[in-house]
Amino acid sequence: MSRSRLPAFAVIGLLLESTLGEGGAAPLALSVIHAVVVALLLAFAVFSGPASAPVGGLAGGPLGSWCVFLAMAAAAAVASPYRYAAFLTLVELATFLAVASLAARCGPTIISAAAAVLLWGGAAQGILALYQSVVARQDRPPGSFLNPNHLGGWLVAVVVLGLVGWDRTPSRTALAVRGAAASAAALGVFLCGSRGALVGLAAAGLALAPAAWRGFRGSGRRWLLAAGAAVLLVAAVWGVVVRLARGSDPFLYNRLRIWRASLSLAWEFPWTGSGPGQFAAHAANLNFPLEGGPLRYERFFVSPHSQILGVPCEFGWPATLACLGVLVVSAAEIRRRIRARELPPSATGAAAALVGLGAQALVDDLGDRPAIYLLAAVLLGGCLSTPTQRRPSAGFRLASLALVTSLFVTMDVAPLLALADVAPSRVWGTRHAAGDLPRGRLDSRGRARLESSLSRNPFHPDTWLRRAEDLAGDGSDWDLPSYARAREAAERAIRLNPTDAHYRLGLARIERLACLTLFGDEASRARAARAYGEAQDRARHDPFVALEEGRFLLAAGDPSGARRAAERVLAIEPEAVPGRLLLADAVLSAGGESSSARARRISEEAARVAERWAQVPRQTLYARRILDLDAVWQSSLRARIEAAHTPP
Repeated sequence: MSRSRLPAFAVIGLLLESTLGEGGAAPLALSVIHAVVVALLLAFAVFSGPASAPVGGLAGGPLGSWCVFLAMAAAAAVASPYRYAAFLTLVELATFLAVASLAARCGPTIISAAAAVLLWGGAAQGILALYQSVVARQDRPPGSFLNPNHLGGWLVAVVVLGLVGWDRTPSRTALAVRGAAASAAALGVFLCGSRGALVGLAAAGLALAPAAWRGFRGSGRRWLLAAGAAVLLVAAVWGVVVRLARGSDPFLYNRLRIWRASLSLAWEFPWTGSGPGQFAAHAANLNFPLEGGPLRYERFFVSPHSQILGVPCEFGWPATLACLGVLVVSAAEIRRRIRARELPPSATGAAAALVGLGAQALVDDLGDRPAIYLLAAVLLGGCLSTPTQRRPSAGFRLASLALVTSLFVTMDVAPLLALADVAPSRVWGTRHAAGDLPRGRLDSRGRARLESSLSRNPFHPDTWLRRAEDLAGDGSDWDLPSYARAREAAERAIRLNPTDAHYRLGLARIERLACLTLFGDEASRARAARAYGEAQDRARHDPFVALEEGRFLLAAGDPSGARRAAERVLAIEPEAVPGRLLLADAVLSAGGESSSARARRISEEAARVAERWAQVPRQTLYARRILDLDAVWQSSLRARIEAAHTPP
């Protein structure tokens, strides 16, 4: 390998590495990606060659439009309620721009090199998917990605690039070798059965076919393209048909409802959106009921299932226009360069792969996987590379890299170590799950790990909620100072992420415990009920918030409040068995004439509902908690009802 091509293969190596660890999205994999990007930036800054030699850089128009979008994204991040998540999103946007700049530094020749290398990565993914399908018996194997749709999108882009990304006429041996690798990758496309990948393939084919057929000279190359396109198309279509024939997607058309619900968020916050990385917290109130079964809200979503739609939802409509400007300016510049023959022939394959990824981004969240958006960054950087004599001074480059390196250590390495303190399974793998810190009261060693995590990353709200839970324990041995510190820690978690119902619910549990173990007065009960209400406001379709509040109110001596909570449970999930038990308990606790008879009727109705849905598969914890009958609770109710009937 010549020294001139070494930087290009270093960037391509980053693309291969990014496919590991859930497509690069696992915490450790993401940190490794950031570390490699920082190392490459440092290497390019230090070993940049003579000052008089031209270097590659992104074309001015696309770079300027991207900077405008990045500035608007930063403004949306500042206005975000959960700024840590917004910061993480900005880091990924900056990583995309950095990798695109590195690819532009290597020049357009990086495209043909990527086509040759990545196709073998696609073949490896196809073989891995075959192993997962045959040995692990997965219906839709994801390869090294977490989601089979993401695997399908990456494979389609890689195969299109591999079949078309040639700068020189290949030999017959080279054609055969690439054809074999493309066939193995097409196997992965078939096995994942992704409808989104099929959409991307169709778009890439429409963009590629005319220019590729006119531009390719030599029957061998045309034969490879035609045969490869046919194999890939058959694999994608057949995979989708097999998937639908299995009936593995009972919610086939719900994506349209998800898009409609997501758009309501974009219209609610038109200027800055909900904020970068904020969609998941808002999604709890965007959910919609399903009909035709006992459960209305068992299915939920935490993303808009469309990367393009996610832009107005999280960044606002002005930033969406800026993003559209990036796409239009970049596409126009690439098209002009291809027509003017300013780019090598492999750029045609890169453009088609980008079109395919863009089309699939309309119906899938491709931005969730670094492997996909970094591939797009390299292809864009190669197509938009422009030689320039202008370069920053060595001092400026080194100062910038020192800043980037220090930010990486403080905002990437430290949070990773903080996560490893409390949940090593998320960093090192599931085999270490036994080492995760439990929720609630900790021993001295666990408390030291928690404090270490807080010192390394004081911006994560869940760590503060863990501190509150440690201080409270089970309420058997805490005191007023411990309560005050626990409440402050829970409130700090809310301040860090005020939108998510989870942290409001954490505060409610602290207040509930204080009411039942320390105070027992009406004021403490009202504080807990208020916190439960705030949690319910942020998760209006979650029946378990009302169920938990109702059981607390029963224990705190407020059967009227418990009855109202039970009615909220049944309004959300009319077939909820525990909602009926709560209602029966509240009616019985309230007393009064015929209360025991009414409680008996409601309790018996709960048993009938549980029996009616006994054969419904309990595939989720949600289904089990809503449809299963709590035998202990039911038995306790019956005993109290009988006692109420027995004369003194």
